[in-house]
Amino acid sequence: MYKFKCPESWYKHPVRVLLIGCGGTGSEMLDALHRIHICLKELGGYGLNVTVYDDDTVEPNNIGRQRFWKDDVGQNKAVVSVQRINYCSGLQWQAIPFRFKPEMLRQGDCDLIITAVDSGKLRYELGQEASLVKSEAIWMDAGVGSKDGQVICGHLGQPSQGQKIPNVYNLYGEQLLAKEKKQEQPAGCSSLAASLAAQGLFINKVASDIMGDMLFCLVRHGEVQYHGSFFSISPMVVRPLPVDPHQWLTFGYQAD
Repeated sequence: MYKFKCPESWYKHPVRVLLIGCGGTGSEMLDALHRIHICLKELGGYGLNVTVYDDDTVEPNNIGRQRFWKDDVGQNKAVVSVQRINYCSGLQWQAIPFRFKPEMLRQGDCDLIITAVDSGKLRYELGQEASLVKSEAIWMDAGVGSKDGQVICGHLGQPSQGQKIPNVYNLYGEQLLAKEKKQEQPAGCSSLAASLAAQGLFINKVASDIMGDMLFCLVRHGEVQYHGSFFSISPMVVRPLPVDPHQWLTFGYQAD
């Protein structure tokens, strides 16, 4: 069984994090990143430098399900969230009020990408783009349904040395596009009541807690023996995904 090791560069400068999506899971994950940054700094590390992409604005039905307040309605999700953190903690994290495009990966200026979006198509296109580059960066992805979800963490592209840990694209491939087609069906979540009927209130928090714990363990201890989890709520069940080529074969992924 392999271990997922933290890139050495993460201990030489602030970890450059790209968070794509600041909605249900993304807004929760941004809060987790803030807490991780504070802890890493207190432990003598460099902390995190976070950039958030989201082109959506806060709507009334987001209040209660996502980390926003009534006064945030009408404002861009990424901008209002990052401004609040910067103001409270004296940071200079960045908010980009536009939709992230996979070709932006070619800039190569991040150490960790976190996707917290509903779009299977974006994940697929991001995976295709990443497969063309050599990179030490890590890709962490969260996908949630009505009562279940998964977190998958792997190498964004091909690392210069060691075993490549498969990312969500490597494991699911074109199945991500099938998920996109399913999501294109009318959701009818124009109100908070409809939104709660379609998805559990705390499922996004569960996803972000799993990602946050895995990230903090990885950077603090240098390695982990798992690189994802599958979970459900009501009742709560969490099943880790070990760093194991035999497990990857069940997805159709052959380790190098």
